[in-house]
Amino acid sequence: MTKNKISDVRTQFTEVFGRNGSRKMIVKFVLCALLLRSVSGELMLPLNESGDSVTRVIERIFGINETVCIITDGIMIDVEFNIPNPKIIWNLNATQKLGNQQTVYNFIIQVNDSNSLGNVLKHLEESSAWHAESTPSGTFLIIISEIDKVFENLWKYNISNSVILVNGNGSSKCKLYQSTQWSVENECGTKPNVIYEEDCHDGPTLTFKKGFRSYHGCPITFNHKYNRSNFTNATMKELTERYGVNLVLVIAIRGHVQYDILYYNFGRLKMRRFTYAVEFRRFVWLMPLPKQIPPLKVYLIIFQEEVWIMVAVGFLLTISFYVIISLCKRIPVNLSTFGFIIMEVLSLTFWGCCSRIPNVTLLRVLLLSYIFYAIVVQTGYVSNLIRVQTIPQFEPGIDSIRELVQSNIPIFSHFMFFDRTNGDHPIFENTEKEIQTTSFKELDRIVNSIIVDNNQTGVIIVPGDQTISMFSKHKIIHNKLIFDDSVLKTQKWGLHTPKEFYFFDFLNKVVTALAENGFYAHLREKENRLFKNAIEFRNYPTDPQVLNLDHVHGIFVIWGFGLGISFLVFILEIILHKLQVYKSNTIKPIAVTEKEDEEEEEEVEIIDIEYTA
Repeated sequence: MTKNKISDVRTQFTEVFGRNGSRKMIVKFVLCALLLRSVSGELMLPLNESGDSVTRVIERIFGINETVCIITDGIMIDVEFNIPNPKIIWNLNATQKLGNQQTVYNFIIQVNDSNSLGNVLKHLEESSAWHAESTPSGTFLIIISEIDKVFENLWKYNISNSVILVNGNGSSKCKLYQSTQWSVENECGTKPNVIYEEDCHDGPTLTFKKGFRSYHGCPITFNHKYNRSNFTNATMKELTERYGVNLVLVIAIRGHVQYDILYYNFGRLKMRRFTYAVEFRRFVWLMPLPKQIPPLKVYLIIFQEEVWIMVAVGFLLTISFYVIISLCKRIPVNLSTFGFIIMEVLSLTFWGCCSRIPNVTLLRVLLLSYIFYAIVVQTGYVSNLIRVQTIPQFEPGIDSIRELVQSNIPIFSHFMFFDRTNGDHPIFENTEKEIQTTSFKELDRIVNSIIVDNNQTGVIIVPGDQTISMFSKHKIIHNKLIFDDSVLKTQKWGLHTPKEFYFFDFLNKVVTALAENGFYAHLREKENRLFKNAIEFRNYPTDPQVLNLDHVHGIFVIWGFGLGISFLVFILEIILHKLQVYKSNTIKPIAVTEKEDEEEEEEVEIIDIEYTA
C-alpha cells in the first residue's frame, strides 16, 4: 500500500467521524491496523522466498542426513529455514554451553557482520567442539549481511571449505560467495583477491575448489609440534630437493596456526588425508627394582614351605613316639617330663645333641634315627645360611613380559602411546586390562618414584625415542629395561594434510618412494639401535654388595635377643637366690627357739625325777 492510498483512507475516515477527540482516536487505531497489515504483507513474502533459498543452499552443501551445528550470536534471528538434518543449536548470548557433543564437521554460522563472525569463531575455538586438526577442515556456511572481511576471519582459523551467504531484504540480494584459500591470486591465503559469486535463486552449483595439482610457489607449513626424528627430517629434505618447496616449520600446540603438513603417530582423523604409513619404533618397558627381603625373614626363605612342613612333621612325630615308648615302658610322663622331652628333641634338631642318653633301647634307636635326619636338615640349612648372610636377598624380579602379566604390578603409559595402539598377541588381551593411561606430568612423577625412590609403583611403557627425553635427568638407571614388542604392534608414523590440500599427491609420492626403496627400514633399524645403546649406556644393573651390614644386622638382632634372654635369666637367678637366702634367715631363729624349749623341758623332767626320788 502506497502513501497516496493511506492519505485517501485518512481523509475518508475524517469526513465520516468528524474532528472531535473520539473520532481522532478511532482514526489512529484504524490507521495503525492498516499500516501493520501493509508492512507485514511486504515483509512476509520476501522472507519466505529467502528462507526457501537458504534451505536449498543448505541441502546442496550438507545434504539431508549430515549433522550440522547451527551457531548464532543472538543478533540476526530473522532468517527462518526448516531442514531435516540432525541439528545442534548454540546461541552465544544464552547461558548454554556447547558440551561434549559428538564430533561435528558441518557448521552453519548466522551473524550480522564480520566482527560478530570473529567473536563466534573465537568462542568456537575455545569450546570442546573445536579440534585443531579436524575442525578447520570441515564445511562452513556463513549467513551474514555483508561480505567485507569475512574470508580473512575464516582463513585466520585455516577454514578453507566455506560458503558465504549474504542475505538482504530482496530476493535479488541473496548471493553466495566462495574463494580458494591456497592460491597465488589470493596471496597464498592472506588476502581474498579472487571471489566467486553466485545467485541463491538460480539453483546454485556449489563446488569446493580442489586446489591446484601442481606447485605454484606458496610456502608450505609443516607442524613441528612433536620431537622430530630422522624420518620426518629425511622426508622434508627429499620434498624440498625434488620439488623446490618453500617449507616453513611451525610449532603449533593449539589454536589457529596454519599448517599444511602434520606429523602423526597413531590415530586417523576423519577430515584429513594420510600418506603411506611406516613402522618405525619399538616400546621400552621400565621395570621396578625387586624389594629386598627383611633381614629376619631371610632365615625363613632358606627352605621352601614344603621343607619346613617336613621338619615340623618330623619334630612332632619324634616327640609323639618318645611319649608313647615311655608310657609303654611304664615310665611316668607328667608335665615336667613332657617339657623335658620337648627340650631334648629341640636340642637334637638345632645342635644334634641331647643332655643324656636314655636307658631304654627303643628310645635310643628313636633318637639316633632322628639325629641322622636332623643332620641332613642342619647341613642344608647352614650351607644356605652362609649364602644369605653374605649376599642381600631380594624378592623375585620381573625379567620378561610374561612374568609381568602374571604379576599384580600396574602398567602405566600415556594415552598417546597406548590407547590408539592395537595388538593381536594373546598376552596383549591380558595386559590391556592392566594398562592405566595418564598425563606426561604424572608419568614423569611415576618414573621418578620408580628410579629414585625405588618404589614398586608400576611399570612404564614408552616408545624408544621417548625414553631419552624422559630419562635424561637420570644419569644412572639401575632398573631393568626390556625392549619387547611381542604384546604390542609396532608403532607407525606418517604425514597428513587437509583433504583438499593441493600438494598431497606429491607428498605421498615422496613418502611411498622412501618406504619402498628401504630407506625408512634402514633408518628404523639405525634409530632403534641408537635408542637402545643410549638407554643401556645409562642402565647399570648392579649386583648386591657382599657383606653389607644392611642385610646382616639380623644376626645382631638374634644375638642381642639371646643376650637379652641371658640377662633376664641371670636376673631371675639372682632374685631366686636372694629369696632363698631371705627364707633361710627367717626360718633359723625359729629352729633355735624350739631347741631351747626342748632343753628346758628336759631340765624340767630331770628336776621332777630328782624331786620324786
